[in-house]
Amino acid sequence: MLVKNRIPVAILYGGGYNRQPEFTAKLHRNTIATAKRLAAEYRGL
Repeated sequence: MLVKNRIPVAILYGGGYNRQPEFTAKLHRNTIATAKRLAAEYRGL
């Protein structure tokens, strides 16, 4: 629905940080990778 109606989307991080910075970094990387993949799938709609 967001893509179909051309509504901008933003990704924000809020809390939930792990005591191991490497784990938090992996979670952030995975979030961005997923957003990038979804954007590529819906590009042009």
